[in-house]
Amino acid sequence: MSGAFAALARHGRLVLVAGLVVGALAPGLARVMAPLIFPMIAFLLFLATLRVDMRAAFPGRRSLPRYLAVTLVMQVALPVVAIVGLWALGAQASVLGIGLVLVLAAPPMTGSPGLTILAGGDPAPALRQLVLGTALLPLTVLPVFWLLPVFGAPLVVVEAALRLLAVIAVA
Repeated sequence: MSGAFAALARHGRLVLVAGLVVGALAPGLARVMAPLIFPMIAFLLFLATLRVDMRAAFPGRRSLPRYLAVTLVMQVALPVVAIVGLWALGAQASVLGIGLVLVLAAPPMTGSPGLTILAGGDPAPALRQLVLGTALLPLTVLPVFWLLPVFGAPLVVVEAALRLLAVIAVA
C-alpha cells in the first residue's frame, strides 16, 4: 500500500491533473463527492503537516514580525485597497467586487503546502503563513467587513467575526 502512495507522490502533478479531468468528465461523481470536500481538505492539510516538522509550522520569534506583516498586507491592506478602488468605480456592492474583496481577505488556501511540495519547494513557510493567516482571520476580517457595505452595521460584522472564530476554534 505504501508503494502505491509513493508512486502517487512521485507523480503528484499528473495525479492532480488526472483528478481535475475526472471531475470534469464525470459530473455525477463530482456531485456525489461534493459533501466530502471539507473533510478531504482537512485530511489533505493533515497529510501536508505530516511532511513538515511541527516546530517549523509556527514562526519563530525572529521571523514572527515578518509573517505578521505579510498576513496584514495580504488579508487587510490588499482588500482595503480593493474596496477603495471599487468605491472609486462605484462598484463596491457588485457581485464581482464583493467576490474580489472576499478572495483577497481570505487566508492562504489549505492546499498551499501541498502545492509548494509539488513545485519542489519547502512547504514550511507556506504552512506557517497558512496557520498564522487562519488564526488571525477573525481579527483581520473586521476592518474589511466593516468597510464593505454589504455587511451592514458594525454589530453584524462583529457577530460574523465571532462565528468565524467559533468555526476556526472547532476545526
